[in-house]
Amino acid sequence: MLLKDKIAIVTGIGTGMGKAIALRYAREGAHVVGAEIDEASGQQTAAEVSAHDRRGLFVKTDMGRLADIKAMVAKAVDTFGQIDILVNNAGVTRSLGFFDVTEEDWDWIHAVNAKGVFFCMQEVAREMAKRNAGRIVNIASIAGKGFRGTSNIS
Repeated sequence: MLLKDKIAIVTGIGTGMGKAIALRYAREGAHVVGAEIDEASGQQTAAEVSAHDRRGLFVKTDMGRLADIKAMVAKAVDTFGQIDILVNNAGVTRSLGFFDVTEEDWDWIHAVNAKGVFFCMQEVAREMAKRNAGRIVNIASIAGKGFRGTSNIS
C-alpha cells in the first residue's frame, strides 16, 4: 500500500473528484479526513472510506470560512495526531451571464476557490512544519474560464 497509515485531508469529498480521491487514498492505505459542506454526501463518503478498513472522518466544513477550516484541521490533528497529505479539491462556480453576476456570487466563488485554498494550506502547513514533513496538492479547474454565454467569474 502506497499510503499505508498516512493521514490525508481531502476537501470536497461529497461527489466527483474529491470522493474518488478519498476512496483511492483509502484503497492505498490512508486514513482520510473529509472536508465537505454537504453533510449527507460527506458522511456517505467517510463511510465508504471506512469500508476499506481505513478510518474515514467527516468534518462539515465551509471552505469559504476560516473558522471552519481551523476547526477541521484541529479535529484532524486531535483525532490522528498529524497530517501527512492535504488535497485541496473543493471548488465552486456559477454559470451566469456577465450582467447577472452579483457581488454575493463573486464573493462566494472567491471565498471558496481562493481564500479557502490559501488558508487551508496555511493551517495544514503549520502542522506539517512541526514534523518537517508533508505533501500538499492543489487542484484547479478550467471551469472558471467560463464558456460561451457566461462570464469569467472565477
